[in-house]
Amino acid sequence: MADVNNDALPDIMVLDMTADDHQRNKTNMGSMSPRAFWTIVASGQQHQYMLNSLQLNNGNGTFSEIAQLAGVARTDWSWAPLLADLDNDGWKDLMVTNGFKHDIRNNDYQQQVYQKLKTGADFYKSLDLVPSSRLRNYLFRNNGADDGGRARLSFADSSQAWGFTEPVNSNGAAYADLDNDGDLDLVINNIDAPASVYANSARQQHPDRHYVRFDLCHGKSPALNTRVVLRHGGTVQYQELSPVRGYQSSVESVVHFGLGRLTAIDSVEVFWPNGKHTLLRDVKADQLVTVKQEDAMDRLAPRALPAPFFASADALLPKNWQHREDAYDDFQLEVLLPHNQSENGLCSPWAMPTGTARMISSSAARMARPLRSSYSKPPERSLRKAVPGSNTKTRNNSALSSSMPMATATRISS
Repeated sequence: MADVNNDALPDIMVLDMTADDHQRNKTNMGSMSPRAFWTIVASGQQHQYMLNSLQLNNGNGTFSEIAQLAGVARTDWSWAPLLADLDNDGWKDLMVTNGFKHDIRNNDYQQQVYQKLKTGADFYKSLDLVPSSRLRNYLFRNNGADDGGRARLSFADSSQAWGFTEPVNSNGAAYADLDNDGDLDLVINNIDAPASVYANSARQQHPDRHYVRFDLCHGKSPALNTRVVLRHGGTVQYQELSPVRGYQSSVESVVHFGLGRLTAIDSVEVFWPNGKHTLLRDVKADQLVTVKQEDAMDRLAPRALPAPFFASADALLPKNWQHREDAYDDFQLEVLLPHNQSENGLCSPWAMPTGTARMISSSAARMARPLRSSYSKPPERSLRKAVPGSNTKTRNNSALSSSMPMATATRISS
């Protein structure tokens, strides 16, 4: 867990086992049987999607899954995700250890084992047929923010550029500033090979980038689960002292922030597990700051919540009402569909020209399926100004298109 988009909310990264190259993706892919998939779900287990999951914290008790949007959904048989600012640019990067000694999900191998089980032949000899391969680990650089300061919510695969070129199967991983030069070094546990130690040269390659580190103490022990928030010029960074991360690993018990070109921070807020609070002002960069829980202030007064815009109207619903979805399997007709076309989401308003609007699924509009409805051109006063050069015409019994400009939106008559 870490804040990947600098909004002071912890996000969650979970790894799985989908390969990023076409050959391994096909030779090691799981079953394509919808019946087997839904049998697993009906037994009470989770939906089996073999993709990494990056859950973006929305700040309202919900999360949005953005792994494919962020470019980190496929890292093969992965183990340890570490989110930390490895280049000191102020944004947390992602490291993933990768590899499994035996490709037990190889479909060719599984087919041979299945035949052995059916014929009663020597099963144990088939174990020698399990293919073995070595893969490289992954380093993803956080793409930071756009010119407007908004997080891009994407990562770039910088494995080769940052030195992860050796094919090796790895499990556990940890980071720490081993040489006290202000950037995070990496230690990785490998299978059937010596452990790897990677010295980070970010400070040498980017001397204009700065950092600040916090040693959070409770007596002589690290104050675990302490939260730290940095604020400067409208920007914010957030971390929690939780060293147990990676696969069966633990990182250093120091909170490390990359600052980019900042040489000082306006304010640092430390929220201790006992509810007390420490506020630091004008903290200089490029130093290790020791903060003690014993010096913290009393508990913060709870902030008054603003009046809500909306109030619950559950009383307007019928008692014990519950929506029941009709089960429909699109893949029975076309097994190669990328996803169920019947589950494209909620409806959205498509056209509201004269007060008798209907709700049309925007996904259905994109598919441009013919509808058995008649379309009549509404009065001119209900239309927006036409787009110059548009050749779009309104026709009866025509298909809706997502590219249709609002100038030609029509009222749907029953």
